[in-house]
Amino acid sequence: MECNQGPGDLVIVPSGWFRVSLALADSISYYETILQGKETLASLTDNNVWRPQSRQYRLAYCYTASTIDELPNVKGNAGLQNWLKKAIEQVSDDEAIPGILDVMLHCGSTLALDKRMPKLNVQALGACTPAVWKKCRSQLQKKLKKKKSSATLSWLPEEAPTSADIKSEL
Repeated sequence: MECNQGPGDLVIVPSGWFRVSLALADSISYYETILQGKETLASLTDNNVWRPQSRQYRLAYCYTASTIDELPNVKGNAGLQNWLKKAIEQVSDDEAIPGILDVMLHCGSTLALDKRMPKLNVQALGACTPAVWKKCRSQLQKKLKKKKSSATLSWLPEEAPTSADIKSEL
C-alpha cells in the first residue's frame, strides 16, 4: 500500500506490517511501537539479538566458542552448535564490541521494564535475561582489555537494569 501523508495526518501501520517512508522535503518523523503484550515484546527483542532461524546471531558475540552451547536452543542442535563455534572464532574484536553493545542496548531496554511492568516478567521473557547481561558485560570487558583499550565500563551497570530510572541504577 502507498499513501501520501500531509501535515497533521496520522498513519497507523497494523501489527506485523513493515513500513518505509520517504520524505521529499525537510520533515520530522515520529515512530512508535505499541506494546500489545508479552509476545510482542519478546519478538521485538529477540528479533534484534537472537533469532537463528532468521539469521540473527548477535547474542553469540557475548559467548566464546567453548560456551556457545549456553545460548538458547543451541544445545542438542549439533549443526547450529558446530557452525556457531567456527563462526564465533572468526569474529574480530572490532566486529564483536559494537555487536555486544547493541545486544546490551536491546536487552537493557527490555529488562528496564521490570519494575514498571512486573506482569510482563521480562527477566524470563526471551533471550535477554540478567545472566545474559552479565555475560555480555564480561565479554565486552575482555574484548576491550584484549585490544588494550583505555575505555572503562564504569558507566555500564554490572547488574541488568530493572528500571528506566538511570540515576537509581548507577
